[in-house]
Amino acid sequence: MSTTTPSADGVVKGGDAVRNDGAWIAALIIGCIVLFVCAGYGIYVFMCKTVKDENDLRSTTTTTNRNNKKPRANLSLPKGWEEHLDGDGDTYYYHEETETTSWDHPTAKKHSRVKSTGESLPSGWERHTAEDGEYYYENSEGNVQWDAPT
Repeated sequence: MSTTTPSADGVVKGGDAVRNDGAWIAALIIGCIVLFVCAGYGIYVFMCKTVKDENDLRSTTTTTNRNNKKPRANLSLPKGWEEHLDGDGDTYYYHEETETTSWDHPTAKKHSRVKSTGESLPSGWERHTAEDGEYYYENSEGNVQWDAPT
């Protein structure tokens, strides 16, 4: 068994090693600092690459609504309509009073609308009047269209 005894200059001698009393603590602290700095730098580089990749992906992807029409942000909304974004960032429109939602801007005409010509409708179809006075048609299965069914 080896013994250690401090000398007059503060160096501990004994066994197989010679060390200064405070040097190992300083080396441990410096080692921890280097470890944390390297780990932090690694995380920083990873996050920069991730953000760059995401930005590159976004710049090559065009954002459109589910119906493949671009948002019509330049059109004003009729009274009672609100513009919202879904979880994917797509624009949709909501009318609170009628609890109606639409991917299309409320003032956008999606179809050419046909006024009733007085003809009878096929079985299961009903004619309704929209807020703007134009007719739309609904069948017994809940399908709705602007054009008169044939």
